[in-house]
Amino acid sequence: MNPIEIKEMYKSGKIEKHPYTHQMHQVHRTLFYFSELLGDTNISKIEIVDGMVLMTARDTGVTLVCDPNDERIAPIEILNLGDYEKKDSEMMVRLLESSKTLLDIGANYGWYSLNLSKRVLGLQVHAFEPIPKTFSYLKKNVELNKLDNIALHNFGFSSQEENKTFYFYPEGSGNASLPNYRDWETASNIVTGKQIG
Repeated sequence: MNPIEIKEMYKSGKIEKHPYTHQMHQVHRTLFYFSELLGDTNISKIEIVDGMVLMTARDTGVTLVCDPNDERIAPIEILNLGDYEKKDSEMMVRLLESSKTLLDIGANYGWYSLNLSKRVLGLQVHAFEPIPKTFSYLKKNVELNKLDNIALHNFGFSSQEENKTFYFYPEGSGNASLPNYRDWETASNIVTGKQIG
């Protein structure tokens, strides 16, 4: 039984105060496990605010809003594995040292856009994400981190201008694709691909 159901049972008089507080304490104990879990990861803190869970990267201070259904977003991967694509990030920082512009095509929730914009001075980022729900998280994350060097674009790229259907599954938004590899759900709308010049 989840804590919301337990609380509703208490409020409706189905359980007494003592058993209620005991059951809720068992739920709250998880918070203390997480405080220990963070020690050897690149997540420095987890915040629970009204309607959201936020996680902050230890090395850059980037904070991300977590989708409760997506088990493959960067902060969750960091909790599970210690870090997220660290070698890729380091390579990108080296490649961007002489650049002033980054095109993050398929930006997802903004892990690379946000972290690289903080690590590479003077970098202007253009983040492209065609999936509407994923784009809404990208937008929240850019606003949350107060970064004004990231321009957001809610469309994808194609060799020609046309409408395409993207497929994805909610538990792994980073795996969105044009081919429907695994009978995934369809994104909530059809997005327009822009021609690359």
